[in-house]
Amino acid sequence: MYRQITLHDSDFQRIVWRNSSFEPIQDFRLTRIAYGTSSTPYLAIKCLQQLALHESNNFPLASKAALKDFYVDDLMSGANSLSEALELQNQLTQMVSSAGLVLRKWASNCSELLNSIDSDMRLSNTSLNIDNDDTVKTLGILWHPASDVFYFKITPLSFEGTLTKRKLLSTIAKTFDPLGCFSPITIKYKTIMQRLWKQQLKWDERVPTDIKLEWEQLANDVQFVKDIKIPRFLLVDSDNLFHLFGFSDASEKAYAAAIYCRSVSDTGKINVQLIIAKTRVAPLKTVSFRRLELCGALLLIKLMDFTCKALNRPISQAQFYTDSTIVLSWIRSHASRWKTFVANRVAKIQTLSSATQWHHISGSVNPADLVTRGVSSSTLLTSIWLCGPKFLHETFPFQTDSSVPTLNDAVPEERYCTLQSIIVPNHLPDACIATKEVYVFPELDLNLTF
Repeated sequence: MYRQITLHDSDFQRIVWRNSSFEPIQDFRLTRIAYGTSSTPYLAIKCLQQLALHESNNFPLASKAALKDFYVDDLMSGANSLSEALELQNQLTQMVSSAGLVLRKWASNCSELLNSIDSDMRLSNTSLNIDNDDTVKTLGILWHPASDVFYFKITPLSFEGTLTKRKLLSTIAKTFDPLGCFSPITIKYKTIMQRLWKQQLKWDERVPTDIKLEWEQLANDVQFVKDIKIPRFLLVDSDNLFHLFGFSDASEKAYAAAIYCRSVSDTGKINVQLIIAKTRVAPLKTVSFRRLELCGALLLIKLMDFTCKALNRPISQAQFYTDSTIVLSWIRSHASRWKTFVANRVAKIQTLSSATQWHHISGSVNPADLVTRGVSSSTLLTSIWLCGPKFLHETFPFQTDSSVPTLNDAVPEERYCTLQSIIVPNHLPDACIATKEVYVFPELDLNLTF
């Protein structure tokens, strides 16, 4: 893509080059945007966006997809029907062709759509088998077109020789889970990383025995991750009722948030599915459990705001759940009532949501609780993590506990105000001694106070 974008006719970019050390160094003028310059990604994306805006009347479907579904030079888009998908593919091909660009490496879960594309323009392995190493990577996520699911593959965690901090952190960094679908497993990696950092080990120093044993247990468990598959498709129909439900929780080690979508088809079929999750390890500085629960609620509201913007479709309803009644009481009170730490976070939560959207849920049915504790991959397969709690599959409205107990006046996070008042009498009683009439103070053996 970069080599197809020409620069303005100005001699401002040059490169020195020679094919061997025996040849003299030559300098060449660059006429196309080049790898390595800081402005290159912006120029490439801006050119594509400008093309979409310029051709919006001729190719409306392609223009909309180019503005919203492109990530640099990778496109992830779709349609509700085969005819619409074919039209989108045709418009995209023509639109980018008008700028001298070509879309390659096509992959789809629809064989009819692939048949309309030349074989040299498709991915070489469109018939994929999850049991083999054949994969399609979509922005780093492994996708199986035939079954239309995302799945996860983790680098083997076992090592030969000494397990050092360098080897361990290198393996953790290779774990890529942008949607957080495997957060109950990856949170264990994050806590191990934090423990290593707290112990201030050198890079090639042997890790402690307790961490090594825990890492070996993770290595034995992670082999089952390949059995976990995440459906890509969220909705049965674009006109269905679409609700979002968020859950937050915290523990001494971490706090987390998870968001689920709930759609109902025309026939009454209910589909509940995990969309995205996010985790944070607890800070090194000691923070109270209540404050960590509040941090989880703030993480949830930010994640919900991001998700709603990314989905770019009307949301019928958005609800939030936490198992902390203290946090609910904070959210349902004015932010100025609380101390700075709580007040700032409550104010942000109240800006992005209303108090009526927040509800209480038992910790036993809170899916975010799985993340804060961390579970094995075998447990994850049979838990409520992927499909949400049972009540989301029931008929709306749900029977949830929205009552919050009244906080005691002695709540530690409450900001107390001291009110001082001065009473000024209109006249002095006759029995009161007027100080202005006392001229010889040493003779006045009294303490005059008011």
